[in-house]
Amino acid sequence: MMSRKQVNRMMKHQPDRGTSGEYRGSKPLDYEAHEALAQYLAAPEGMGEFKSITAIAEHFKVTRVTVHRWSHNPVVLQRAEWLSKRDWLSGVLFARRSWERVMRAQVKKAITGDTQAARFVQENAWTENTAADDTPVEVTIRTEYVEGPNQINEEGVQ
Repeated sequence: MMSRKQVNRMMKHQPDRGTSGEYRGSKPLDYEAHEALAQYLAAPEGMGEFKSITAIAEHFKVTRVTVHRWSHNPVVLQRAEWLSKRDWLSGVLFARRSWERVMRAQVKKAITGDTQAARFVQENAWTENTAADDTPVEVTIRTEYVEGPNQINEEGVQ
């Protein structure tokens, strides 16, 4: 078992700091147990190297309470969040790359009379581009850039 002093020292170490001094989560944690816990927290249930907090505790020879405390460490949580976002984005990109094949297969099934496939095609074939709808974009155009300096705009103001 690790001493409380050793655990505290490892919890204070925060690698991968940006210019603002905040940990971003993109680099693996130096302490292997913290990295394992972050991966466990980010993975869907039942996937990953460890199946439970107890398994992590036994593997790293610490108590379950210690692992539970680590799970509240902001650095571990930041890493878990980063891993989770990365995995989600990978899944989205994979689905987008495969979308044409999925739609072709569903259209073929719908033509042969599969009503579920027909519903799927109906719901998805004529929708607007949802990728653009997911990310709102704000555009601000300053009139001085469009009209140039010292020109009169529509209201007659220079």
